[in-house]
Amino acid sequence: MQVDPIRFADFELDVNGWELRRHGEIVKIERIPMELLFLLARNPGRLVLRSEVVEHIWGKDRFLDDSAVNTAVRKLRVALADSADQPRLIETVTGKGYRFIGRIAPAISPAVTQVTSRVMLVALPLDDLSKPAQDGSLSEGVTEELITCLGSLSPRHVAVIGRTSATECRRRGLTVREIGRELGADFVIEGSVRRVGQSVRVSVRLLRTSDEAQVWAGSYKREHDVLTDWQYDVAVEIAREVVTVLAAPMLGPPPRPRQVPRAAFEYYLKGRRLWDKKTPQAYLDAIALFQQAIDIDPAYALPYVGLADTWLMMGIHGLRPAEEVYPRARAAAAKALEIDAALASAHTALAEVSKGYDRNWEQAEQGYQQALRLNPNYAVAHQWYANLLTILERHDEAIAQVEQARHLDPLSAPIAGFVGFTYYRARMYDDALREVKKTVDLGPPAPIVNWFLGHIHAARGEYGLAQAALSSAAEETHGRAMYLAMLGYVCGCAGDRRTGVEILGRLRRSAEVGYVSPLDLCIVNIGLDEIDGALDCLGKAVDQRVMRVTELGMPTFDALRGEPRFAELAAQAGLAGRGKATAR
Repeated sequence: MQVDPIRFADFELDVNGWELRRHGEIVKIERIPMELLFLLARNPGRLVLRSEVVEHIWGKDRFLDDSAVNTAVRKLRVALADSADQPRLIETVTGKGYRFIGRIAPAISPAVTQVTSRVMLVALPLDDLSKPAQDGSLSEGVTEELITCLGSLSPRHVAVIGRTSATECRRRGLTVREIGRELGADFVIEGSVRRVGQSVRVSVRLLRTSDEAQVWAGSYKREHDVLTDWQYDVAVEIAREVVTVLAAPMLGPPPRPRQVPRAAFEYYLKGRRLWDKKTPQAYLDAIALFQQAIDIDPAYALPYVGLADTWLMMGIHGLRPAEEVYPRARAAAAKALEIDAALASAHTALAEVSKGYDRNWEQAEQGYQQALRLNPNYAVAHQWYANLLTILERHDEAIAQVEQARHLDPLSAPIAGFVGFTYYRARMYDDALREVKKTVDLGPPAPIVNWFLGHIHAARGEYGLAQAALSSAAEETHGRAMYLAMLGYVCGCAGDRRTGVEILGRLRRSAEVGYVSPLDLCIVNIGLDEIDGALDCLGKAVDQRVMRVTELGMPTFDALRGEPRFAELAAQAGLAGRGKATAR
């Protein structure tokens, strides 16, 4: 299996042949400058510290004077015909290190990578056997670091299944064979972590799912108490062993994370656990925890991503005005990238702002593709990119992307439901219903899944089934606006005007004391055939940059499609001509 070369300017860095070529001709370069080039080119835009350079090339705990690194940089610049005074490729950050500033050309198609040819691997949450018992942050930290390292060492050939699915497998007590069948995984990593005083031991083994045979096992002991330091060391060692056993070509590990205070790390983890609940109160509590992590360590990138993702979800679900949440999400994601330019999740968050608030489709697509170049295993990036492709009515590409998201996180109910929603927006209603119904096997439908199901049944004219699904979602969320609005729409379409009017009144009263998205008011008006009222509300939603205005191509808005004012508003939102009134 071959790894694509890294292309920049008029150079091509051949990872497999260990060659640097310019216009097809081999450039002579010594080993040490070449290793430095690999390190920098694999971390474009990120400041690589001099200490990292020393460790990468000469090894850990080596003391070298500045001349060794300076010589390597000088020789590399000569090979690249670059200048220290006016750099095109290698920038010096005085007193700190170096940054690769050249543009890396895409090595893959716009559809990014296809996961079907890769080895599928799932890392189960490690058991915490510490005495006294810990709060789970120890095992979570090691598991997260391990997943990151596994995903980075051979991303074109080893796909790491998402944390949601891995956690669900552990919760359900599935056997290794069952995990293979449920997730389509070829191998499983399981193990434990134990802390006794300042000593930590991590034991893991690699199992083949077809016969549950142990392929490899290892045990690692560390005496360090600096959280991210020893976790990174252990995770890299394990990941290298696993990738070697799988006979996959190996790239470099992710950059060594900076040392993070334990308290900041634990606040971040608690915030993520709350974020996973996806309720208004959980989002508010998560924001407070992410901010506490930042207060302890302002240079810790992940809590900024947590903040960005939380503000984004509040905007998507219409919990706060777009002008309040999206600028905050942008600022948080930008800060994360300022700290670590190679953070795929931060690129994804920034792309979501470009899509949902700026309506800059080109910039959003570039952001998603950059995120997936950095981490092809990031299921959320595939999912949110699929949403953009749907907005652009590139439905086949959207379906391919969302299927990749599900392939990477098969037991995530929101992602599984979104697969069906993507088919629905392509007006493939039978396929949509089939896919959403698959989520029933994952447990009782979450509110968002019932919301998807309500749309699909409504498009099929199955208003009774749509009402049942949406009533359940509205009840579970205590009458959250986006669920009530769709229920009101369905009631109106079904001829139950009284209930539809009651729901519209309820939403209007809520809007007097809090925020209700004008798009939700628009949707209820459509169901009640109040076209002028619907267009008035839609105009407000477009002006306020409500994210879900990007859904104007959906069947829900077909009743407005013949109105000249609708065409004007769609054009204002960058959606001119979107939406077809026939099923595929």
